[in-house]
Amino acid sequence: MPDGYHHGYFSDGFVLTVGAPVDMHNWSAVAFLLNDATSQATAQSADDLAFTQNLTNLAEADHGAPITMPAGSPVPFWLEVWRPRQRYVRVTGATGSVLAFQFRPTANQPPLPAAHRAGGRAS
Repeated sequence: MPDGYHHGYFSDGFVLTVGAPVDMHNWSAVAFLLNDATSQATAQSADDLAFTQNLTNLAEADHGAPITMPAGSPVPFWLEVWRPRQRYVRVTGATGSVLAFQFRPTANQPPLPAAHRAGGRAS
């Protein structure tokens, strides 16, 4: 990855267990890279780490479309969440590994190894 992606604006990617939370404190976006489309994957957010307070299936603010990867989608596939209203975000329902990349307020768009993506500014 070019060095311009670093300098504190782009997190090092990390592998998540499906359903594991990502803390969005001081981050403006997260992109999940999914490598298996056996089942539908959905982006969710909540106010607490245990995902018990105000659990929300995320949707794009501009279009109202759910931020999901339909089963059978071409992979790799990005699920992107920009400026969620709640602190914690996760992906549920995915099979295979999930990579997460976080972005700061001056964030670059996610790198583009995947031509297929869903997501946007969260409502």
